[in-house]
Amino acid sequence: SDLLNPIINNDAFWATPPGSLKGFLNDTILQDKVMVKYTYDHFTQLKARGVLTANSTAKDIAGALMGAHLGGVGGVTSYFKSGTNSSDANGTSISRYVQLGRSTQR
Repeated sequence: SDLLNPIINNDAFWATPPGSLKGFLNDTILQDKVMVKYTYDHFTQLKARGVLTANSTAKDIAGALMGAHLGGVGGVTSYFKSGTNSSDANGTSISRYVQLGRSTQR
């Protein structure tokens, strides 16, 4: 967002490593670690909200996590609990991302 651009582009705000946006973009291992943490945080929050349970299948988990990637934990929680199917600025809906996520699992 426009609010974050000045921070993201200012090297003084970056920890070492990577030390800068360029450093982060050049470090694919760090990018993967950040994505794993981001996804695990969503997983934990979705469990706490009852969207994911001990009975959730791999398809359920993949769908919910993919939906949360697009619409955030709150958006995907609203989708599963009340049927609210919001979309991003490109018109991609949470239901579409949930479907895509579910399709990655058997």
